[in-house]
Amino acid sequence: MKINKIGRINIKTLVSAFLAALIITALMGTVSFADESGSCGGGLKWNYSGGTLYITGSGDMTDFDDSNLPPWFNLRGEIVHLSLADGITHIGNMAFFQCPDLISVYMPDSVVSIGEYAFAECSQVRSVWFSDNLTSISEGGFSECLSLAAVQFPSVLKEIGNKAFFRCKTLASVTIPSSVERLGVQTFAYCEGLIRATVNANIETLSTWTFYGCKNLKSVSLSPSIKNTGTGAFKGCESLGAVYTQTGDDSVADVLEQQISQDNPSFSENGYVASYEQPDATVSVFEGADADGVNPSGVSVDDIDVTEVYGDGVDASGLTVGNAVSVVQVYEGEGADVTVTDTTYTLYGEDEQPSDPNVGKPVRNVSVFASISGEGGFDYVAGRVNDLSASSDGDETVSVVIQLNGTTIKAEELLKFVGKKISLTLITSTGVRWLIDVTDIKPTELSGTYELDVTTLFAENGAAEKLNAEKAYVMTFAGDVNFPATVGVLLPGTALDSAALFLDASSSSLIKVRVDNEHIAWFPFESTKSGAVYTIGINVLDTAADEVVIPRSLFAMYNENYSGLMDSSGKVYTVGNRSSSFGITGKQFALYVAVGILAIILVVSVVMITRNHLQKVRINAKKTADEKQREKDDLREKIMRDMIEEAKEREKAEDDTPANDPGKGKNKNNKRHK
Repeated sequence: MKINKIGRINIKTLVSAFLAALIITALMGTVSFADESGSCGGGLKWNYSGGTLYITGSGDMTDFDDSNLPPWFNLRGEIVHLSLADGITHIGNMAFFQCPDLISVYMPDSVVSIGEYAFAECSQVRSVWFSDNLTSISEGGFSECLSLAAVQFPSVLKEIGNKAFFRCKTLASVTIPSSVERLGVQTFAYCEGLIRATVNANIETLSTWTFYGCKNLKSVSLSPSIKNTGTGAFKGCESLGAVYTQTGDDSVADVLEQQISQDNPSFSENGYVASYEQPDATVSVFEGADADGVNPSGVSVDDIDVTEVYGDGVDASGLTVGNAVSVVQVYEGEGADVTVTDTTYTLYGEDEQPSDPNVGKPVRNVSVFASISGEGGFDYVAGRVNDLSASSDGDETVSVVIQLNGTTIKAEELLKFVGKKISLTLITSTGVRWLIDVTDIKPTELSGTYELDVTTLFAENGAAEKLNAEKAYVMTFAGDVNFPATVGVLLPGTALDSAALFLDASSSSLIKVRVDNEHIAWFPFESTKSGAVYTIGINVLDTAADEVVIPRSLFAMYNENYSGLMDSSGKVYTVGNRSSSFGITGKQFALYVAVGILAIILVVSVVMITRNHLQKVRINAKKTADEKQREKDDLREKIMRDMIEEAKEREKAEDDTPANDPGKGKNKNNKRHK
């Protein structure tokens, strides 16, 4: 019994130790979120704060892999912005792999190489500014960056690796510079939104599967050095209509046409290869939208100012969208690439839906997205805008978004758009947005060069506590601006929060706005001064719902649940509740998980202690009962022994009486003879 009892205790101890180890392991995995700084290369340090990942120092970043993930990997769901120091020379393999909320990437000119899968599966990255000295993009560098809208490669780029831009489905156009000497396989495979491509690479054969599955690719220009195409280079490019060789040699064109037709039967029927230069515009027409509200061109209906269209075909007003047709024109000009999307659609109402004067009438929305790459870029963009204005019927406003290749714009460049009936948004290379009302600018007031950079840093020294806010940022303007604009600044980790603008931590708020889904807070300014500093408080205590201004990009989200967001002027909005994914941040989630695990540990501990206590009580109770039974048995045995001894003593006493006692014998005889 004693051996068995010891054996049972050992088994329970082992089981308890195993469960404790599992719980501690899970807890350690959760609290790893607290690790927010460290080393990431010989001369590089990293630090995470308020949604921004800072990499400082100089030298090459460590190349990571599946068995050695980046030290910030557990924070990847919270990283919205990267701050890469000038001095970093190499971005490591898998450095920013699967950062789902990272929006844009700006690389300092010190970066010369990008490692394998460095930015792969960063599904929200829309803009990338490459280093002017970048020479190599390794395999999978930007694969499956589903929202990447445009890229401008530097003129010194030498190598683009295998699958470098695989499944970047929003790219509308791409130009590969003549400096490229190696183009990997599947480089742009399954870029379904790609319409136009220019390959100026200094190679003889277009690599295997380069544009495989680019079903909307319509026009391609190949450098004069390219004489052949690899297997499947254009397979699945069912819309491909023209390939331009720039060689002036019809025999080369014939060879290329034969090779392309072998992999792409539709090209042999409808396409051709020309031995002259590609025109500067490619036009595609698309009808309807897919389940994600995205045209086959990869251009979101929301981006082209159809407010917001979901898979069920309902826009922000609650009206059904039908008969949508988009004409997408991709231009490659001097100093700029331009994509023009001209969409018409019809709104249909139902009895229970709000009335709208446009019900049953065609609605037209025109948007221009331009990426400036060099001198003459603004002239080229302005020319496209003027063409649109000339063809306009006067009822629609053209939305123009220009991605700058820096942080400045000259007065003469801005003047090209002043007075036009357009909505102009400038995006700096640091990600700052300037929404400018060009109809409200006086041309005579513009002069010089405008510095548009704005820095936003996480505020310390108790600023959040002074504002009664969850957290706070400090916003600083880099230059003087003497025209009105709405400035959009990135506030990492604040999507759908309220943001209040203050002159300082001790003043009253100037305005309160709702941060959009891209973590951008939009604040209106009549003008700004160089060095002007503002404080931004996030979720300030006791903020009234009717104080918060809703940006246009969120109209649809709030209109699904609330009515009356906009007053008659179209500028004041009212909201009731906050909506977000899970309603918590990553750190809050980690904290809640940690608390939950601690609660589980406590419950398990209490259960085990209670169980052990009850077991001891049962053992003691059994022991007591056994002892009582033994006492009864002992008493019973003693009584029986006493009775046996007493009986033996009686028998002995009878045996000791004499058999010939004269008195007894005489009496007996006398009784018998009477």
